[in-house]
Amino acid sequence: MTAFTPIVTAGPAIAFGPVRRWSAVYYAAGMLAPLLPWRDPVEVFVELERCFQQPHAGVEAAYLPDGRVIGVGCWSRQAWSTAAYSIHMASVLPEYRRQGIGAQLVERRLQAITEDAGGRAVWVDASTRCPERLARHGFRVVGEHDGLSRMMLSLPRAQMCGVAA
Repeated sequence: MTAFTPIVTAGPAIAFGPVRRWSAVYYAAGMLAPLLPWRDPVEVFVELERCFQQPHAGVEAAYLPDGRVIGVGCWSRQAWSTAAYSIHMASVLPEYRRQGIGAQLVERRLQAITEDAGGRAVWVDASTRCPERLARHGFRVVGEHDGLSRMMLSLPRAQMCGVAA
């Protein structure tokens, strides 16, 4: 049994919700580590643990009915500014990709950031190897380095640099 209330359903068998139990953090870290081969597995766990414990951070996950985590993504407020957030550490198990699960995880993290910011305007950044996926959510490429695209988004989305989008 999972410790969340399904909020959004991407299909008949997949529910989304925040990670609320340590066991899910351990499971998500074990799932993510092989999907992020350029990251040290201990680093992956430490990042998930940090997002699970901080007051202005969270881990969103996609669950099967038996409670298994099949997708996960973190969000956090930057330490240097109350108006800067990032989404990071995201992946979906290969057999569940191309079903909109990753897109739902992006939207859930943006919703969580909007709620955490209390309606204030904030910036969200992300680094990705697939910029076209985040561009669908309004992110814009602001730079590239080592095969990663650095992307930014202004929330609320109706306003970008004081000009309607």
